[in-house]
Parts: sequence; C-alpha cells; structure tokens
Amino acid sequence: VCNMPDVMAKLGLSVGTEGKTVVVQGLGNVGYHSAKFFRERGGSKIVAIAEYEGAIYNADGLNEDEVFQHRKATGSILNFPGATNLAKSSDALELPCDILIPAALENVINGENAERVQAK
Repeated sequence: VCNMPDVMAKLGLSVGTEGKTVVVQGLGNVGYHSAKFFRERGGSKIVAIAEYEGAIYNADGLNEDEVFQHRKATGSILNFPGATNLAKSSDALELPCDILIPAALENVINGENAERVQAK
C-alpha cells in the first residue's frame, strides 16, 4: 500500500516507507519482524510498541531489538530507557502515526476506539 501513489496521495503521504512513523501492537513474531523491516529496510521510525503489560513511546524512535532484549532481561517492555510508559497498552493504538500495525490480539480496534485511532 505504501508504494501505491494514488492511495498515499489521498492520505497526504509520500510514496514509500522512508520517514514514516509506525506504532506496533505486539512484539511477538509478526510485530517484531514488522518493526524490524520498517525500521531497518523501510527507513521508518518505530515511535511506540505495545504489549500485554503496557506500552512505551519515544518520538525519536525505538529499536525493536533493544526493546526485545530489555523485555527478556526484565520481563516487561515498560521502563525501557529513553521511552515513556503509556497508561494502557491500548493507548498506543490511538497515538498519531502514519502506520499502525496491530500484530497481536484481534479486535483491538473496535467500535469503542475506532474513532480515536489517528493512524493515517
């Protein structure tokens, strides 16, 4: 989708993933590898990661490898150095971003929160 000029123009975004802000829900197989792809190969900035224990945010970007290692060492993504803890995991879904990757629990975007989702 990011390489479709007509779709990206409607969203007010440039073609490609370079410089896009990304929020990832889930740091399992899909979330981790999606974040890694968008950051390393796509040139995007991962600004938030959510997991069942909470969510973290850093406008300057997060490195999924470092967050994963922090979680492995501490049992949580919370209190990751340089990041802000968000009150609830679901708060990450409502952050302004270009791309939202819901890669964990199903039905996290629903009739109760869909209007608050700010992803383009």
